[in-house]
Amino acid sequence: MTKVSIDRISGGAELCTWFEAAPLRTEGAAGRVVAHTLKMMSGLDSQGYFMLTKHVDVTFALFGLVDVGLTRFAQLDLARGMEIEVTESGITLRFGSVQGAQGWIKAKRIEVSFAVKPDHERHA
Repeated sequence: MTKVSIDRISGGAELCTWFEAAPLRTEGAAGRVVAHTLKMMSGLDSQGYFMLTKHVDVTFALFGLVDVGLTRFAQLDLARGMEIEVTESGITLRFGSVQGAQGWIKAKRIEVSFAVKPDHERHA
């Protein structure tokens, strides 16, 4: 079996360009998944929109990739939630989807970091 980098697979170069790097690696530097999340307030503003606050980009750094099962990539992926499962063989992130990608990523180790974004008058 010959190993190749993801940019050698059909569509892989485009994925690397979009991620600005190879998104998942099995050795060496960590792969990463970044999710923008926010808090949607229960009330509406004066124009009838939900108020969106607490904007943050959450980064999951993936070390020692074990398994990946992702489908339905879209231009805009909207997750409905994430589950984290820890076993002796690694940590699995499972993504539910409203639109776009869904599935799982399993790695030997995962680190979480986040960057708070300034709250702007954002509405949904």
